Amino acid sequence: MANKKDLKKDVTSLTLNVLSDCILYMELYPESETEKVNDIMNGVVDLETEVRKMINNPEGDKKKHYASLKDSFFGGVTEYFGKVDELFAAKEK
Repeated sequence: MANKKDLKKDVTSLTLNVLSDCILYMELYPESETEKVNDIMNGVVDLETEVRKMINNPEGDKKKHYASLKDSFFGGVTEYFGKVDELFAAKEK
């Protein structure tokens, strides 16, 4: 298991990647609906906040806690990347 510091860095890095993709989308398509992009950005920031709280306050067996935490976070981030990809794909049609 990675230490908490590395896990926090990974969480921040992936969050920033989603946010940068959203900003890129808004720069490329300024006329598009920004509400969807804002929802994605708010969602990923909320996810990061919750995960950071859970990293700092583990419950029960730490190994299982961090394993499930990583799985749920990476699943959530993957979902947000998918939403951004859908926005780009809709514009490319």
